[in-house]
Amino acid sequence: MGSFSIQCSASKQTISEGEECYVLPIIQSASFYDVELIARGGRVRKYGATDGFCYPSAYWEPKGSFILGTYCDYGRIEPADTLPNRAVMLHMFETLYRDNLIVVPDETRSHELGFNFVEFASKVPEMLKQPLEQVDFEEIRRIWAGIYDVVQRHRLFSYDNMGKIQPIEFAAFHKRAFDMLVSIHEEGRTFRGDSNEIPQYVSRRIEEVKERYHALLRDSELTEEERKSYQLRYVFSVEEALLRSSEGNAHALGLPFKRDTLKMVKALEKGKIDFDRFVANIRPAMEALYAYAGLVSMNLHLQPMAYAGQDYDNSVGDQYAKFVSTVSKAVSDDRRVYFDE
Repeated sequence: MGSFSIQCSASKQTISEGEECYVLPIIQSASFYDVELIARGGRVRKYGATDGFCYPSAYWEPKGSFILGTYCDYGRIEPADTLPNRAVMLHMFETLYRDNLIVVPDETRSHELGFNFVEFASKVPEMLKQPLEQVDFEEIRRIWAGIYDVVQRHRLFSYDNMGKIQPIEFAAFHKRAFDMLVSIHEEGRTFRGDSNEIPQYVSRRIEEVKERYHALLRDSELTEEERKSYQLRYVFSVEEALLRSSEGNAHALGLPFKRDTLKMVKALEKGKIDFDRFVANIRPAMEALYAYAGLVSMNLHLQPMAYAGQDYDNSVGDQYAKFVSTVSKAVSDDRRVYFDE
């Protein structure tokens, strides 16, 4: 088959060997309800492709968050050993272990080998009990490589938000494209004119939650049990305000960071860490949500990884950029003529 590159899902630029990129687990969308079909004399029930055309998640939804790695040719991506990566991959392992879906081998097909994640990744329960920095990264890499092989054979499955079993694939993003997606949202402003820069956004969201809860916490008539309950609700409300996006089905992007974010909110509230450190810790989660918001702003849909042949000098990417630029100018010119009339 020879060596080959892959294509960035957002920019359509080529990701070649040695280049940094992000991969995002995605699960296929479907309509909320199935319909009955009459087919060849019988009746079957099938789900539609989607229930809407809006947002990047219209046809494929995030099933976890972005994983930073280096492209290693032949479609493989080597994940970086970072705490955010560890959190995201372990969350994915936990989900697959809990699903316990088994691909049954088919003896009539020589390449249908089957896959039993629970057997393959039997150490996952113990790994989840350990602090992130103490988990054996070689074991994480081994499990990741096994999952990646199965995804390349299109044989990895999980449950969607409605409980339907759907296939999982990976979307790929060149790191430069990912960084640009983050910047697009961070450089913008809210409809009220507020800054979207991550430190300002985080501060604003925390203050909004404080306004709701701190007046209650100052109530002298609260019992100690009620006060503790409100403090706990405050911590969860801050986490939710920061990690849950209102734009499409993007809530999965924040789930791998939920546990650590709750700890950081508690530490910030007790004065154990300052605001700058809090922002530094939560930035990877925020950048994942911001990258998704960047996709939303350009109406780009998530899609499975696509190969780009032996495009070592990005000639395919250059051609695509020229194509988009030329068509964009022509369409914009036509639009101006139309509205001038």
